[in-house]
Amino acid sequence: MNSEKISSDFIALQSKLKEQFQRQPSMDAILFIIGMNALGKGNVTYDREEKMNLLHVAHCTIFALSGYYELERTDEEGWPHFKTLKQYPLMEIAAQENFLKEHILMYFESIEY
Repeated sequence: MNSEKISSDFIALQSKLKEQFQRQPSMDAILFIIGMNALGKGNVTYDREEKMNLLHVAHCTIFALSGYYELERTDEEGWPHFKTLKQYPLMEIAAQENFLKEHILMYFESIEY
């Protein structure tokens, strides 16, 4: 997907999420939503460490779509644990942002949002 398409599709996703949550979501907020969805515990209160873990779960979840991670197990508290299958390619900052946005878009498409 080219960067213009990624950018326009990402803006459309942000608009859709804004309608649902009544505020413009930042990249971290979108990752937090993905992490909460992957964890499946709903909208509960999380402490600082759990919030950081949710962002990690989100990253692993979206990049698993391209074979960078694989779900290894779910622990007794329901938290998913991933194993790394391959390293990310080296990229400039702008390309990294597009890479992240593209995977976020792939995730929302995979859950038919």
